[in-house]
Amino acid sequence: MNRTEQLSILIVDDQPEVSRFYKKLLTDRGHAVETCYFAGESLRHVRDRLFDVVVVDAKIPHHGAGLGGLILAEEVGAIMGINAVLLMSQYDIRGEVAHYNPAFTFLPKPSAVDDLDNLRDWVENDLLARMRAQVERQYGFVVMPYNDPAADAWFKDVLEPAMQTAGYVVRRMDQIPHSRPINTELLARIRQAHFVVVYAPFQNSNVYFEAGYAVALDKFMLFAAREIENLPFDVRSHPFFRASAEPTAAGMAELARFMSGLRGAKGLAGTPGGKFA
Repeated sequence: MNRTEQLSILIVDDQPEVSRFYKKLLTDRGHAVETCYFAGESLRHVRDRLFDVVVVDAKIPHHGAGLGGLILAEEVGAIMGINAVLLMSQYDIRGEVAHYNPAFTFLPKPSAVDDLDNLRDWVENDLLARMRAQVERQYGFVVMPYNDPAADAWFKDVLEPAMQTAGYVVRRMDQIPHSRPINTELLARIRQAHFVVVYAPFQNSNVYFEAGYAVALDKFMLFAAREIENLPFDVRSHPFFRASAEPTAAGMAELARFMSGLRGAKGLAGTPGGKFA
C-alpha cells in the first residue's frame, strides 16, 4: 500500500473559502480531507485520527500569538511527529519559522487567494509534492527489548512486513545512527515518531518507561504481547494485538485494516484488539 496515493489530510486555515477550495480539489483527486478554522478544534481532530499530514496556516490565532500556527505545529508534532506537520503562509516568514524550530517544514502559498487558477496550480504541484515528501520521512517507533532472539525475529519477520503492507515504515532504536547519549536520542525519536508500537513479551522496566513517555505525548499506540495477561492492567485499554511467531495473510490484512481505520480511510475501519500475526 502506498499512502501517498490516498492521503489523509487535515487543513487548519482560518479562511473558510480557501479551505473549502483545498478540500474540494484534493478530494476530487482521491484524498481524504478534513478542514477546520480554529486551533483548538484541530487538536481534537488529531487526537481522534492518525492523519498522514496536518497542514497549518502559520498565522492562525492560538494562545494569543501572532504566529499561533507555530505553537500549534509544536503541539500537533508532539502527538503525530514533526514530519506529519506542514506549515504554510502567504507571507515570507521562513526566518521566523526556522528561528522557532528549524525542524519545521514551511511552504509559502500564493498571496492572491482570489486567483483560483494560481491556487489550483500551487495545490496540485507544490502542496501535494511537499505533503508526499513529509509522508516519506515518517516512521513508527517500536519500543521493545533488545538482545532477545525471539523478539528480534518477531520484529523482522512479522512486524516489519505487516506494517509495510499497511504502508508504514517502523524503526527501533538500534537501527537509528546517533551521536547523542542513548536516553536523549531515544526520547527524541519517540517524540518524532508518527505512532508507537510497544512489544512486551515479558515484564521489562525500560519498555514501560518508554511506553509511558509515549502515553504522556498522546501518541497513537499499539501494544503487542504473546498474551494480553502479559501486559499491566493500566495499559490493557490500548489497542492490543496478540503477537505470534509466524505471519499470516489474515493477520497482515487485519493490521492494514486497523491502521487504515486510524487514518479514517473510507470503508476501512480498524478494530482494537485481535491477532495480527
